[in-house]
Amino acid sequence: MPLKYFIKRHNLYSTPLKDIVTFALTTGMRKKEILSLKWNNVKLDLKCIILELWETKNKRRYVVPLNQKAWKVIKRRLAERVPKCEYVFYRNGKKVNSIKRAFENALRRAGIEDFHFHNLRHTFASRLVQKGVDLYVVKELLNHSRYIDDTEICSLETG
Repeated sequence: MPLKYFIKRHNLYSTPLKDIVTFALTTGMRKKEILSLKWNNVKLDLKCIILELWETKNKRRYVVPLNQKAWKVIKRRLAERVPKCEYVFYRNGKKVNSIKRAFENALRRAGIEDFHFHNLRHTFASRLVQKGVDLYVVKELLNHSRYIDDTEICSLETG
């Protein structure tokens, strides 16, 4: 499903939520990693995000390349950046701690049930596999600590 359709279908008109969902779909990052993302993690010259080992679930340093859509989010957030706010995704100059209610409301308005933020990560992985990306590369892009096999990808696509 094209990104514009996904966002429209989910009624994501709030810019922070729209940017967060877009970023999740285009980077495969975990929700906590996205909400905790600071400007010092963003390498504008390299068009990537670098998360240090203490900032990731599995305690491994993680480089996230930014595709065109993710880069567009970063540029928009940079243009709207609030001085003294170190976080990329913020509301009223402060870190966004939770998007649960906004995300659930958007899903409810769209009539979508049994969908969770983590499904965006699965969608990212499934899209890569559908484009023929090697499973080892998918594993690295997701910063998984173990190898992903075909059966997991099938469960990602169906569940």
